[in-house]
Amino acid sequence: MKRKLNERNDDRILLMRCGDFYEAIGEDAKVVADVCGIVLTKRDDYYMTGFPHHTLGTYLPKLVRAGHNVAICDSL
Repeated sequence: MKRKLNERNDDRILLMRCGDFYEAIGEDAKVVADVCGIVLTKRDDYYMTGFPHHTLGTYLPKLVRAGHNVAICDSL
């Protein structure tokens, strides 16, 4: 499902809420890790990174100031 959402939002960085974290995968993860200065990991054949949900106010402005459009997917 994460990959399908990423494909449908290829013009923006997609941050998906997974439990207590916001995660980004694939190319989005590379950008988020670089801009925000956080760790980039690789699982199987794709990259991923994430940060605690309560730090969104720290990382979202960094991404926007760097010129990126961001979509947030939050589970209800």
